[in-house]
Amino acid sequence: MTVRQSGSSKYAKGFLQMCLANFLVCVHVFMAIPSLFQENWLEEAVVSNGGWAALAFVAGMYLPGPFNAYIVERFFRQQVCLRVILLLALDDLLLLYVHQPVGITLLYGLQGAFFAIIQMALGGTLVNDLNASQNRTLSDMIFAWIGRLGIPIGLALGIWMNNYCTISERVWMAVVPLVVAWLLVSHLSIPFKAPVRVRCFSSDRFWLTKSLPLFLTLLPIAFVQGVIIGRGLSVSECLLIAGGSLLAACTQWGVFRNADERAEMVCGIVAIAASLLLFWHDEKGMSEPAFFFLGFGGALSTARFLMYFLKLSGHCQRGTSQNMHLLSWYTGFFFGFFCALQSEFPMVLWVILVAIVLAIYLIWLHPWFLRHKDRDFKFREG
Repeated sequence: MTVRQSGSSKYAKGFLQMCLANFLVCVHVFMAIPSLFQENWLEEAVVSNGGWAALAFVAGMYLPGPFNAYIVERFFRQQVCLRVILLLALDDLLLLYVHQPVGITLLYGLQGAFFAIIQMALGGTLVNDLNASQNRTLSDMIFAWIGRLGIPIGLALGIWMNNYCTISERVWMAVVPLVVAWLLVSHLSIPFKAPVRVRCFSSDRFWLTKSLPLFLTLLPIAFVQGVIIGRGLSVSECLLIAGGSLLAACTQWGVFRNADERAEMVCGIVAIAASLLLFWHDEKGMSEPAFFFLGFGGALSTARFLMYFLKLSGHCQRGTSQNMHLLSWYTGFFFGFFCALQSEFPMVLWVILVAIVLAIYLIWLHPWFLRHKDRDFKFREG
């Protein structure tokens, strides 16, 4: 990737630091999810509240949205990110002292709000500040890919900690990635940007109405992934998802870089359908390839959706599109997670859902995107 000519090594180092910080924040968030499966979740809480905590996390992600533009334009973005990382760590430590289900659910809601602000400050502003306009699409994709790999790694670490650590040890260990992320962001060299006068309440950097078809189509794809995760995982299954995600990243850059735009999306959705069929088969030895295909298909289709969001956005709407993509995936994922914790649904239902999504994409969504896109479908274009 090409960075700014002036001080290029400094900007490349800063971009790498932000990617690693994003990875660690995602690891932290998903380290907490396995705790929601436990019968004695955080001592006195009840496992049935785990799903509600997941929904509270998603609801919290929407809370700062109308204030996103005000937060990142009126205040120094690096300091916003640093302070909110500390608030996220403090929120985590409060779980040691709050044992009532309502209190825990509220803390998870605050985690969602803090996580959304960090994502906006890092990916929606600082990453773009450090990269030239013609390289921003590529840098946004790399930033998102590295963060996405933190999801299965965080799940694996959370499951391992549940098996071998006490509650207090788990909470303190979950803070470690945030401490490292804070150090990485604190050592960034960010060009000075004078504060801009903006309205306190707006849809800027929060909601882009013309992206709603993309938002609604990504929801069921993320929903199916949440359903599978909500059924329970082992460490090895998380690593298989991570392996599939890593292969998807390599495939996108090596195979689909100059291919027809539809090929990558169809491949990803078909891989998800294949994983569901393997789960439906429910025979010994089928779960390993099923989790690998889930990681591969989920990562590939989600990455392509991010490209769609970025290329649909107009001038100065990049951060808004990134936020819409983030909200869509996490909303779908945690709603799927919630449904899996509440009751068991037949796998054939999700196979049908994925087939419907594929049909909608081919028949309507892709042609709609080609009519409404604002930029050509290329990696190296702002």
